[in-house]
Amino acid sequence: MKKFIFLFTLILSSTVFVHSVYAKESSLTIYPSLTEININRNDNYTEYVNIYNSGSKPIALKVFAQNFGVTGLNGSVDFINDKSKFASSSWFHFKQTLIAMAPYETLHFPVDIKVPNNAYPGGHYVAVFFQKINNINKNKSIAIVSRIGALFFLSVGGNVYYDAKLTNIDLKSNVLHLGNFYFPFISMNNFDVISTIKNLSNDYIIENGSIYLDKSNNQRKTISNIPQHIILQKEKRKIVSNVKESLSFGQYNIYSSIRYGYNQGSIDSKSIIILPIYFIILTSLVILFILYIVTFKKKFLFKYIKEKYEKVHKKIR
Repeated sequence: MKKFIFLFTLILSSTVFVHSVYAKESSLTIYPSLTEININRNDNYTEYVNIYNSGSKPIALKVFAQNFGVTGLNGSVDFINDKSKFASSSWFHFKQTLIAMAPYETLHFPVDIKVPNNAYPGGHYVAVFFQKINNINKNKSIAIVSRIGALFFLSVGGNVYYDAKLTNIDLKSNVLHLGNFYFPFISMNNFDVISTIKNLSNDYIIENGSIYLDKSNNQRKTISNIPQHIILQKEKRKIVSNVKESLSFGQYNIYSSIRYGYNQGSIDSKSIIILPIYFIILTSLVILFILYIVTFKKKFLFKYIKEKYEKVHKKIR
């Protein structure tokens, strides 16, 4: 959870340039950066956001709400004009949309949330932005807009369900491989297991899990943990787990297991075969040696039989 909040804080606490150029905003601090609320239809709810101006000059801020989601398989944040049933930025209301802050002032800012009667059950995601309006660059080609935001995760009551599935496991390694065959010189270690998780719920989930091997007698050996992430509904995410376990010659079944929701879970597996290069070389040498011995013995045996035949043939004559 802390990693997720930190990531979003870096994204939201930013100076936004035209053509999507970003830089960190240093004069504004916001707390809390993430607020999770369980809420019902027709509810009126007020939450407070604390903003601190650490600069030595007064600033003016514009306040607005914007829906957000994620794109791609790596959880990249995307602020969108969502018009679907999950859109909820219109639920957010502010007594003031323009505010002024003195140097070193802390503002306890109220955010009113009014949930409509037809709100869709499950997760809704909104960022409340505080954007500077007194530092526009005179250069018309580049508009510099400093802003900071707080995230709101709303879970609307009703028919909320949780379901997630591991859809794929892949390995990332510097070791030469062909399909599920891996060819290290001696053993394979320090590789990544990439688990692909799809959230089929209508709310976000917080997953955690582990990577393990099945040993003899059905004993499990955990070789890595799956880092905890927040995954929004209908989102598909690739999560990387580093493994330092050393895998030598043999076949291995690698399992990825996650837990989420109300003690729910999902498991997927991948079978790989490790063929060390030294083993291939030794095996090849042994085979060549055996072939040589067999060939030598065949020649010797053929020569011995020929000599015996010739001796017998001479006696008969």
